[in-house]
Order: sequence, then structure tokens, then C-alpha cells
Amino acid sequence: MEQSKHVRLCKLVVMEKRPRLQSVNVYLLFNTEFPANSIDIRLKPDKIQIFSDKNAEEISCMDFKIHQDSISSLVLKNDFATFRFCTSNLNNELGTFKSDIVEIVEIENDTENFNLHKVLDTNFKYDIKCIHCLQYFCKGVQFKKILPLPSENADFGEWFCHAPTSNFKFDVLNPEISDLFYSSCYFHINLSLLKDGISFSEGSRILCKNCSFELGKLEKKAVCKLWFHTACLHFNNSRYESQPLEDCFRAIRNCLNNSVVGSYRILFYYESPQKSDFIFLWIMEKKLRLYVKDFNGSEFSDKINKVAKVLFKFTDIATDEEVKKWRSDQTVVQLEISLVMMTKLREHLNIMHKYIPENFSVSNGFYISYVSLYNK
Repeated sequence: MEQSKHVRLCKLVVMEKRPRLQSVNVYLLFNTEFPANSIDIRLKPDKIQIFSDKNAEEISCMDFKIHQDSISSLVLKNDFATFRFCTSNLNNELGTFKSDIVEIVEIENDTENFNLHKVLDTNFKYDIKCIHCLQYFCKGVQFKKILPLPSENADFGEWFCHAPTSNFKFDVLNPEISDLFYSSCYFHINLSLLKDGISFSEGSRILCKNCSFELGKLEKKAVCKLWFHTACLHFNNSRYESQPLEDCFRAIRNCLNNSVVGSYRILFYYESPQKSDFIFLWIMEKKLRLYVKDFNGSEFSDKINKVAKVLFKFTDIATDEEVKKWRSDQTVVQLEISLVMMTKLREHLNIMHKYIPENFSVSNGFYISYVSLYNK
């Protein structure tokens, strides 16, 4: 007699671990719908057991030491379940004197981590190319002055170690032909370096003359703002370029490094005469440990990420009341990003949003998602 084929109960398991609270939130997505009274969930010290009328499944939790009688906030409905349980600290540090010692941790410096200080040097000669078609914009340029820009939300006066005179003109921040000013995601150079290889669209958007790829924008007078993921730098038989999604993460981390509050709001925007796009991002938790067990074929593939948990929504209406409200709020950081950054960030938020069951994925008109900000 042919044996019935074993069918996996779960197709997706998501666990949010909060070490200081010693708790774990669990989301289970089943392969099929079950009546609520047909599913039994039990906790063991190192695993979660799930029983249905015909099948049983175990989810290993080797990184947790589970309190077996601590299950709470249990919801079983249709094809998903969610609940919370408490854990003990495996290394027995939380709740002891050792956990009360404040560690000295260096603030993550994304500019150094991304080796910009090694890439940008007045001793190098640079070729600048379109990252899309590799068309040259300039060759053999050696910059005499390479300096970091103030953050987008800083007063330009903070760029100086002493107060300038009252009649000082901040045009000094406009790069001359031998200057390059940079942030972690983009750089400013003089227009005359690029004029033979670029064209302009409406709204002072800079395009590659060869392939019409959008490179950046004309900020003011002769100041070109180019992104490291649209224009690559070639020097000493090496090249430097970034990825648009990583640039988004880097911009967010830079904001968080300067923040002392738990939650943080950022308004990302891209504006041109043709379109306006906005992403509202409300960061609720930083460095949350996320465990994802995704069933694929015959076994689970495990992923462990350190993420930020966020609320987000998107609009393409510049006159939207929410846009006006956030733009007038001094506690909201406004960051201009490129069109490709806007597209990639929106895709990432939508993908991570799918890890949360639909019934729990919306809060106060915002979607809930995760952002993979951290490499470790």
C-alpha cells in the first residue's frame, strides 16, 4: 500500500528576537488553511513543536533557551499563526553586573568602512565614466582639494572650525575645477569637467549624452551632483562604484548614528518636472535580530539578519497632506535620493513586508517592514 506523502505544515517562519527584553515574536505561515482548533503549538527548551490532525513539525531554536510555559498573544487564523515566548539568556549575562557595564563602542563610520578615504586622494589621477555605458566624461583629472561635505541637514557654517565673518559668502562650497567635495553616497564637481559628455533634461537633471542615463543634477551655478552608483571613478588601475540600495542603507545608518532617540523618521524624495516620488520611513526598532526559515523544496533555508523594523508608505503626489506635514516637521530628516535609489528601496521594503502576515502588516495607515541595514 502506498504511503501518503508527508506535507510540510509551514512554508515560512519568521522570528524577531529581542535579547534585552528576553522575548521572541513568531510568525508562522502554513501551506494550507487549518481550523483554529486543529493546530497545537508546544514549546520545548530548544524548539517549537507544531501538531495538526495528520502532521507534526519541529522548528529548531538553538539560539534560544525557551521558557516552555511562556507562550502568549497566540493568534491562530486561516493559514497563519503568531505568538510570543520568553527566553533565558544563553550566556547568562543579562541581569548580571556584567550587563550593566557600558561598553565603549565606536560609532560606525560608513565613510571609512566604505574606504572612501582610500579612494579619494589628491595624489591620484581620475577618469570619470558613466556606470551604464562606460562613456568617458573626463580623463586624467587630478584634484587639488578633496573634502567631505556637511550633512544634508547641517548648517553650512558647521563646515568651519571657527565662525566666518558676517559677510562671508558660502560660495566657497562650490567646487572649482580642481575640487571634489563628497558625502558617503554622492560627490560634487565643477560642471566644466563634464560638459562635453553630458546633456540636461528639464529640472536640471544631468544625463549621459551617449545613453541618456540619469547621472545626477545641477545643484547651482556650475555645481554637479553625481552619485557614486551612476558615475564610476577609475584610478591606479582600480575603479570605485557603489550600489543604489547600499547607498540608501548607508544614508539611513548615517542618520541613525547621529540620533539619540529610539524611533526616527526620514522622508526620502525624488523630484523632477516629470515626476515626484516620496517614501515615508519611520524606524521603530534598530538592530533587531531576525530569523527567517523559508521552506524551499525538501528543507528549510535559514537566514539570520540584523535589521531595523520600520513603518513605511509611498506616494507620488507632491501636494499630499502627509508630505506637507512631514516636510514642515523639524524632527523629520529629509533626504534627496536618485531615481534608481527610490526604485530599489521601494522594492526592498515591499519584499521584506511580505514576511509579515497580512493581518499584522499594516499599522495606522503605514505598512510594516524590515530594512537590512546591517552586514553582521
